[in-house]
Amino acid sequence: MNTGVLAIWNDCLSEVEAEYEHWYMNQHFPERLGVPGFRIGRRYEAVSAEPRYFTFYDTETPEVLWSEAYVTRLNDPTPETASIMKSFRNMSRTVCRRVSHIGDIVAGHAVVAQLPHLPHDAARIQVAVMDKTGVTGTESWQQVDVPNEGTTNESQYRDGPDQKIGAAIVFHVMREQDALVATDALSAALDNDARIGAYQLLCERRSET
Repeated sequence: MNTGVLAIWNDCLSEVEAEYEHWYMNQHFPERLGVPGFRIGRRYEAVSAEPRYFTFYDTETPEVLWSEAYVTRLNDPTPETASIMKSFRNMSRTVCRRVSHIGDIVAGHAVVAQLPHLPHDAARIQVAVMDKTGVTGTESWQQVDVPNEGTTNESQYRDGPDQKIGAAIVFHVMREQDALVATDALSAALDNDARIGAYQLLCERRSET
């Protein structure tokens, strides 16, 4: 199991959406998955959630996300990246460790709870929601402290400092209606400080190495 996760949420200014999508699919996704240790990237769009976009990368370990190769990329953005980053809004970016993983099927939707910390009964909650129709898997993530973390050249183009989560619980769900049911079940099981949303999978890219 890959133990590193880079969890990202963001909006994008509507007037540059076409450029944003072209950049993401033709430059940014291939570039990130070309960094040693990056294994899988998945992009989602909101069904019932804010911000609009949710992206996460699986890495071999959390340490990949402060490796020299990755930090070098962050500090040497392409002109296109520098331009597109100016259109990002409501950016949340957190390096995490995958704490748990149940099920091997990644489905067409994801229900995600952004949390200040993992609840003590997270495992019980995950098992309960897994019983809902159409739920194929679940995983939990915990924020990792990044050594010597600072502002990168790339992040300086974004609108203000990035937000962070403390933890997340993710459910992979087949259909939109099932995702909305799972969202309600998760909302009932968690405290009000959880931020829960349903997303549809846009695409997945895997490392070629």
